Amino acid sequence: MAKINPKTAKAMYKAGMEANKEKIAQDKYGEFGFDTLTYDQQQEVYKNYPKLPKSKKDIASDFETPANIESPLYAKLTAKCKAAARRKFDVYPSAYAKMWASKQQKKGKC
Repeated sequence: MAKINPKTAKAMYKAGMEANKEKIAQDKYGEFGFDTLTYDQQQEVYKNYPKLPKSKKDIASDFETPANIESPLYAKLTAKCKAAARRKFDVYPSAYAKMWASKQQKKGKC
């Protein structure tokens, strides 16, 4: 009978446990994958299934609301900046026009 390489067995075990995480996320929360769960939901899964291996990328979901929503990075463009961009560029809903408008707003010019 052939002997299984320990590294291969470890990799097979890890892949199986990762698949279990995905299955738990789909069955319990109806999500597409473990990485789409919020941080609290991930911690609940780890609490209920202590043998699941934790990985460094299982920090939190990208779909969660940013913690610092008051940051200028997440600020909406003001109507005044949009109007200035419409006057300056031929096509307003373009990447260049929106970038220019957001830079002007951050500078406080509109």
